[in-house]
Amino acid sequence: MLRRLKKAKKVLIGLLLVALVMLGAGSLIDQWLFKVPIFGFHNIIAGRGGKESYLDYTQSDLEKFLNPLVEGNYWFLDADSLYRYFLTKSQPIPAEHRGQKPVMITFDDGWKSMKTYVLPTLEKIEARTNKKVKIVLFVNPNSVKVAETGKPPHRSKKYINCSDIKEGFEKGYFDIQGHGFSHKKLTTLGIDDLKAELSQGKDFVKNCLIGLNNTETVMSHLAYAYNKVNRRVRKYAAQYYLSGYLYNNETLRLGWWSDPYRIPRLRVYKQDRPEKLIKLAAASSPIK
Repeated sequence: MLRRLKKAKKVLIGLLLVALVMLGAGSLIDQWLFKVPIFGFHNIIAGRGGKESYLDYTQSDLEKFLNPLVEGNYWFLDADSLYRYFLTKSQPIPAEHRGQKPVMITFDDGWKSMKTYVLPTLEKIEARTNKKVKIVLFVNPNSVKVAETGKPPHRSKKYINCSDIKEGFEKGYFDIQGHGFSHKKLTTLGIDDLKAELSQGKDFVKNCLIGLNNTETVMSHLAYAYNKVNRRVRKYAAQYYLSGYLYNNETLRLGWWSDPYRIPRLRVYKQDRPEKLIKLAAASSPIK
């Protein structure tokens, strides 16, 4: 019996040592990987009143988060820049971005607050610092249609319309990408409905920007509604989009392998203080 206990003890010690080695190796690998924090916001509100959603974030906290990043000379990526320079490396990173830390700021659903609160915040930052913050809006074409037509009235004022999209894009602040036609859970849809949800309305949003330059990559990247994706969804998403974004509270780590259709994002909830988000952004790897 004593011999068995001693043997079991040795096995446990051996397993513990292996685990410690693996943890150490994992830490070293993590330090080697190139990190790009991608933040996922939703609605922005004027201030706290006690009735806001857990996904609402205040305008003042958003500004407190963005200001240190601007002052720290971070590179605010759009979806195409992340895809070309980091995911596929199809083009070399422009020399002017050497030494900068990349970060991406995204907003889902296309809330009207993008016009009423976010755009003025970005303009205020640029007026003060002479630096522009680029953000990615993942919009639902059906919501843009609702806002554009005013039908139904009770929903039409919740979302940005074509004019809002055009203004933010023309001023160089908005990168417009897809979030599914009507925000359905893609994993629950049949093939025909899945294809429709992925493809329908893309041209409608693009038409909001007719006459403007640099619209080639509009609606070329997708954020999965409800963070729902599987192999089938990924397969069909690849027919309509160049990449797909999750909402899984992880930092993008680039090394020897990365899946452009499973790009992680850091969740932002109303209780997340700017200091926490600033710390997460600071984990970004500087470009050498």
